[in-house]
Amino acid sequence: MDKTQLAQIRQFNRDYVLILGILNNSMKNLDFSLTEGRVLFEIHDGQTVIANKLAIKIGLDRGYLNRIIKKLEQLNLVSKESSPKDNRVKILHTTVLGQQAIDKINLENDNFTAEVFSKFNNQELKQIIKSMELISARLL
Repeated sequence: MDKTQLAQIRQFNRDYVLILGILNNSMKNLDFSLTEGRVLFEIHDGQTVIANKLAIKIGLDRGYLNRIIKKLEQLNLVSKESSPKDNRVKILHTTVLGQQAIDKINLENDNFTAEVFSKFNNQELKQIIKSMELISARLL
């Protein structure tokens, strides 16, 4: 990879971080941050979500994740129960309010994504999605 390619990739990364910052600002009316929303989504998305495994999966420090989980519990978005096999293991679930918050996050994200990508025609969108799939397949 040459210096021009490196510079282009780094510039795209900086621009993309700005877009994510705008997304984070669009979630201000949801009473939690983008990271907290991600944790809530991961808890909702998984069948059996164990806090320690979730920290590894999304790359968060366990202490920070525990603070996020406590906040989500205080907001009555998440419940925690001990595993029947091991009381030290905590299994996380979304509550009814948590599901409603997920629905709201999904709507906000859909609206934000539609607005951001409205500048592209259908052929360009297909090309962008194909590029995203390639990046995900190779890097994730």
